[in-house]
Amino acid sequence: MFHIPKEAITKAFADYLEFRAGIRGWNKKEDGTLEMYKNAKDAFNNENPQSFKDKVYDVLLSKWGVRRGGNPKDSDFAFDIMSKKLDECLRNRSLSGLTPNDWPIMRGSILQMQDVKLLEDGISIMAISKFLHFWNPKLFVICDRTVMEQFVFGHKWLMKQRDSMDIGQHPDETKGDKQVIRYLKLLSLSSKLIKSNPSICREFARTIRKISTKSQVPNDIETYEARAIEWFFTGLAESRPSWWENARCF
Repeated sequence: MFHIPKEAITKAFADYLEFRAGIRGWNKKEDGTLEMYKNAKDAFNNENPQSFKDKVYDVLLSKWGVRRGGNPKDSDFAFDIMSKKLDECLRNRSLSGLTPNDWPIMRGSILQMQDVKLLEDGISIMAISKFLHFWNPKLFVICDRTVMEQFVFGHKWLMKQRDSMDIGQHPDETKGDKQVIRYLKLLSLSSKLIKSNPSICREFARTIRKISTKSQVPNDIETYEARAIEWFFTGLAESRPSWWENARCF
């Protein structure tokens, strides 16, 4: 395990805010996303597919780039899979609670979602990860092409750590499955970082409260580990910190 200095974690989140401020079209406040978390939770808890469509699915299409490269299946199709076909044990699982036994279940759930959006060259991890993130923001990290794939893991020193993660033996015969394996390795790296450094989530909570309306922030925001690690990775990628060289101890 690798313990990151507290001041380095604080800097990573400060760097994330600088990165965010430089992206045209990104809201300075996090209120919209926090409202989507609430709406998604209510829709799944109350089995309300119409609420999911109006308050989550349509927003993902119009503002989160989920239709980029082609439209996904309709909202009822996505809602049916998430509410009835995914392994229920993952609904409240967190990155910090993952064990080696979870990887086959995780992979199976991701593959259950593959028909939600198919591309010519395989499944869309971007779209799937965004849907799954709002199903469980404690576990599924958003992995979009621009920020996570190209910016964060476009840095070889981060890509090397991700690709070195062990998630057991899985079939790796198709390009689509390679994308799933790469995403699972991202979750594995995220899990190790969160387990070793719980202050990542505390600093995330402090940061999100700073840029959000107080009444919008969930009381359990510190448990939204997947969002926390996404922001942390983005902040790290802004400038390569010297202490990361010691991360080989993973």
